[in-house]
Amino acid sequence: MSPTLTYKAAYFRSPESVVLKDTTPGALPSTDAMLRVDACGICGTDINAIMRGAAEDTPVGHEVAGRVVAADGSVTHRHAVLESSSACGRCISCRNGQPELCRDVKTFFARPFFGIAEYMPAPEISVLDYEGMSPEVATLSEPLAVAIDLASTAEITPQSVVLVAGLGPIGLMAVRLAKLAGAAYIYASTYRGRDKRNALAQEFGADELIYEDETPLADRKLDPAPDVILSTVPPTAIGACVGPAARGAVIVYIGVGHGDTDHIHLPANAFHFKKLQLRSSFASPALRTPLALDLLRTRRVDGEKLITHRYPLADAGEAIRVACRDKANAIKVVVVNN
Repeated sequence: MSPTLTYKAAYFRSPESVVLKDTTPGALPSTDAMLRVDACGICGTDINAIMRGAAEDTPVGHEVAGRVVAADGSVTHRHAVLESSSACGRCISCRNGQPELCRDVKTFFARPFFGIAEYMPAPEISVLDYEGMSPEVATLSEPLAVAIDLASTAEITPQSVVLVAGLGPIGLMAVRLAKLAGAAYIYASTYRGRDKRNALAQEFGADELIYEDETPLADRKLDPAPDVILSTVPPTAIGACVGPAARGAVIVYIGVGHGDTDHIHLPANAFHFKKLQLRSSFASPALRTPLALDLLRTRRVDGEKLITHRYPLADAGEAIRVACRDKANAIKVVVVNN
């Protein structure tokens, strides 16, 4: 397609400083594809970056669904989502059957072009076709694939008593996945006042909500005690999961910290004497997107119930502010190009 394509894209410095700017990516590598973006979700990773702020205008958005653009610049009817990173399929790890340890991950994260935009270039290997759902729901395949990796790492069984810490979109998806896995009992740790998230957690399968603002998680004694804990909270809060954990419990986490928040502090004696395990889930490269799309298409995970807000690209600033500031009402905010 033409190397002179110019399109609008959102750039942030803070939640209150978001602008749309003309963007020209130039000639694409032969291994790239261009998408006409139909929808882009705002992720917790985006929110954390925006809340930390940036010294210069910074592009944003990696939960992307769109249509593939042909070589002549026309928009096709091929509907696709983007994996935020993909295994190369050729390195030693990939060829030895360990694509999760790929040594040459293909990703757009190191590039200056992101998804809250009219168009987005990305590696062709990261483009996956989808059907049977709206673009907004299709964008959820990216965070759902992360939740699938989290739940799979925990090895949930019908005997498992599960505690999900944190009810953002990935935490809510984790509740649903635990239910689909047949968990015997599911707790969800949350806060009062987040009525939409709390109600959806119960609808998705949580048997009991426990409120962090009433009794801190570290001080909880739960019966039955959870033997699987899925943590979507920042790393600094993971130590609180030791208190309610059953003997032999597995704690799996996905939280990413920055600066002072990238350390995990554990009560070592309790962790040791309870014979606990701590496992990290890092869904890069993304290996679960086809399964995520199937769960969304069949509504075993009902994506429409996660999406609370839709905004046009022209209102990207308001979309970002709502995602960052309105925890009481916002679950998943999606920017849509009509």
